Formats: sequence, structure tokens, C-alpha cells
Amino acid sequence: LREGVKEAISTLGQGFLSHPANTTLKERLRSGDLSKEEYFRQLLRLIYRLLFLFTAEDRDLLLDPRANQTTRDIYFRYYSASRLRTLANKVPGSKHHDLYQALRLVMQKLGSPEGCPELGLQPLGTYLWQPTAVADLENAEIDNASFLKAVRYLSVTEENQVKRPVDYKNIGA
Repeated sequence: LREGVKEAISTLGQGFLSHPANTTLKERLRSGDLSKEEYFRQLLRLIYRLLFLFTAEDRDLLLDPRANQTTRDIYFRYYSASRLRTLANKVPGSKHHDLYQALRLVMQKLGSPEGCPELGLQPLGTYLWQPTAVADLENAEIDNASFLKAVRYLSVTEENQVKRPVDYKNIGA
């Protein structure tokens, strides 16, 4: 998984920088207002968020246990990180940027004081989920192809030319 994390950071970093909508991000890096180190830290926090979501979903710990089945179905069908992993392993992606927008909505709700009862999300309240943790990525865009490629790096490991899905339900620290 370590190599997958490295590749995912690189893929996300390049994906955000290559998207034409991210002029502010690129200018902040050019001017030095955003250091390369801080950009790397924000990318790493985004990776941590994804890893947390993969693990929490697979262990059935993310959604409010009081959420009804319809709410749970909506979350898993349209907003879940497991949906992203499934897509990443089926399609290469496109130039659209809707997948990261949906993830961004989930991340914003997890960082808000009220969560999102409509999706069964309870607020998490830690720094990782605050907008300041990924301030320069909060409003940035990334195309689905780059985003899914990064998710793929986090979803599959390869050993002796055999690809296996990462078992986030049973993964250790």
C-alpha cells in the first residue's frame, strides 16, 4: 500500500495542477504563497481522508446506525468511497470532474458541525475533516481520469504480477 500511496499523491498532485480551473492553486504555488511542502501535506491529508473512508465504510462504522435503509442506499449508490473504488477498477475515467465534487461534498459534511443526516453522515469534528486541512484543494477540481487513477492506486496492490484488492475491513494501522 505504501507504493500505492506514493503514486496516488503524485497522481492527485499532477491532476490538480493540470486542471484548467485551478488557476488560483497554480498561482499560489508559483508565487510561493503555497509551498511545495504544504501542497504535499494537503495531498497527503486528502489521501488520509480517502483511507479513512475506505476503512470506515468497509467496517460499517461511517454511517449513523440510526440511518434508515433508504438513506444508506442513497449514500452508497451515489456518494460512497466504495463506489469510487468500484468505478476505479472498471472505467478509466474522463475529463469531467464530478466524482471529486461528490467526494468533496461528503468531506465537507463530515467536517461540518451538523454532518448530513440526509446521507446518514455524522460530523467527525477532527482537524483532518476541517476545510483548513486541505484549504487549497477545497475548491480545486480534478478530472475523473486522474482522480480514479489515484483511487485505483489506493484500492489494489500488486505482488508477483498478481493484483489484489486492498482489504480495508481487516487492514491494520
